Amino acid sequence: MKTRLIPAALAAAALALAPPAMARPGERVTQIIVKPSDFHAAHAQRLSPAAMAPFVQSAGIGLEHVRSLGMQTQVLRLPRPMSVDEARAYAARLVADGVVLDAGPDARVYPAQVPNDPDYSKQWHFDTLVTGRSSGQNSYGLNLPPAWDVTTGGSQVVVALIDTGIRPHMDIDADILDPTGRVVPGHDFISDVPTANDGDGRDGDPRDPGDWVTSADAGTADFSGCHVQDSSWHGTHLAGLLAAATNNGSGVAAIDWNARLQPVRVLGKCGGLISDVIDGLRWAAGLPVGGAPANVTPARVLNISFNGFGPCGSALQAAIDEVRAQRAVLVVAAGNEGGSAASYFPGNCSGVINVTATDRQGRLPSYSNTGSVVTLAAPGGDDLDHAAGAIYSTQNDGTTTPGADSYAWMIGTSMATAHVSGVASLILAVNPGLGPDEVRDILRQTATPFPSYSGCTTLTCGAGMVRADTAVQVAGGYVPPPPPAPATDGGGGGSLGLLPLAGLAGLALLRRRQARPR
Repeated sequence: MKTRLIPAALAAAALALAPPAMARPGERVTQIIVKPSDFHAAHAQRLSPAAMAPFVQSAGIGLEHVRSLGMQTQVLRLPRPMSVDEARAYAARLVADGVVLDAGPDARVYPAQVPNDPDYSKQWHFDTLVTGRSSGQNSYGLNLPPAWDVTTGGSQVVVALIDTGIRPHMDIDADILDPTGRVVPGHDFISDVPTANDGDGRDGDPRDPGDWVTSADAGTADFSGCHVQDSSWHGTHLAGLLAAATNNGSGVAAIDWNARLQPVRVLGKCGGLISDVIDGLRWAAGLPVGGAPANVTPARVLNISFNGFGPCGSALQAAIDEVRAQRAVLVVAAGNEGGSAASYFPGNCSGVINVTATDRQGRLPSYSNTGSVVTLAAPGGDDLDHAAGAIYSTQNDGTTTPGADSYAWMIGTSMATAHVSGVASLILAVNPGLGPDEVRDILRQTATPFPSYSGCTTLTCGAGMVRADTAVQVAGGYVPPPPPAPATDGGGGGSLGLLPLAGLAGLALLRRRQARPR
């Protein structure tokens, strides 16, 4: 019996006066802002050389008074231009000695970076966060513009899209088989030829040939129980959110402007097999898979926007554990059944970031799965009949076989998952030393709280809604703890060949549901 899966369509700022946002490369500062502990120094309009003596002695460098800011704060000039980190260190000396209650660099601020892609205006889910108003007046986007002031991503980060494959697209990569473009070499891991729908089984071509199902198909043994539908181009839509060409004056923007995308095809007509998913996950992380070439560009982030009903089987959990050991982050859709996320794998597996969806107002859509296994929420959109509330990205206009490049609105926890994967790639761009648990913790600790009317709590929808700007700022200053000492009990490496058959109980036959939401 075939097993099929369903596309599921830190710290706090240390210095309150001058939060330690990540400086631009080469940035220099000439001043610091301080809150003196001495009452007279705090309230003075001018500080004489004698009054400045405690500051100079504590810092160990020459400091001059510039002006009072009011609010019991003073601006002091440094003896020379220096890096933000160096200025912060001198400020920390003043705090440690008790000369000031708070201090920080008088760093530059810049206009928030906004891409020039004309359809960025349709991507509310990327835009500035607007909160604190009544329902209908807010906008719970990722708050990407200030995040892009810190980083627009890095080409050293590879994001694997474990999905239906993607189409070549003018706004992503016109030739995804050419390894010199934005898309790095991927692989097609669909072993069942009818499901693959491209005339063969596994191969090195991850392009999506279409996953349409006709009424005739639904009447065959291969696709019995499948819903009749047009091709979804599910992976292509997610690819645009993750890696569309950005700031190029055309089409849409992506979360990460520079990360490279790796398409790993595991879903075809009517879904896919868990065994193929396991191979796809392992290969994406750089692990060897029989019959497939070595992956020379292993991914740090794996986007998994599909699910299946049942517990997390031991074979799937073992694969996830292996992937995590490669320091890869697995981001998984909670699902679109409007029920308990704990009932669906791989979101109920250990070690994944499980993502549910919210709409533009921060509300829980009726389709979103929820529960204690959910890590956090992200924009997934609401009713498709109201395009302004759905998620806009790249698409293909073919109803069966591929047609022309296009763009479309879609909704679902699939899209929410891609939003979190994109922010995870930005986090790794500023701090590539982070592991999967540290990325998860940063995402949770910097999440935007749910509004009171949302229908979500931290018990049902996770820590909050993903917020890109605070996540990358915290990541830039985060120092991970040292790794634990190696085990000395002779523990082994989890051979799949030794898994008990009872662990495969979660591999129940599942069919893809009618498209919408995805």
